[in-house]
Amino acid sequence: MTLGSLFCYKKHYKKDKDVTIVTVNVGESKDTVNSFIKGNDYSIPVVLDTSEEISGGYGVESFPSTVIFAPDGSVYEALEGLVANIGDIKDSYIEILKIN
Repeated sequence: MTLGSLFCYKKHYKKDKDVTIVTVNVGESKDTVNSFIKGNDYSIPVVLDTSEEISGGYGVESFPSTVIFAPDGSVYEALEGLVANIGDIKDSYIEILKIN
């Protein structure tokens, strides 16, 4: 999923307390990431994973990847590669709500 898509999704669900969107950048410097975020006028949290500890801990092997967590913190779904359709994420979100 592109950052632009995630940013739009974040804006759409900004009042929903059950949705939190955080991005993880793997391997780039803080200055590079900040420049990109500011240059594209995004306001989305970014965790820097310079040592690949976070991505490795969740078994992420390709980029981009999208990991959807259930409210209890467990991994609900992991999608490798570019997720072109925001509906794919929305469907997962709706299914998570049905579980709870």
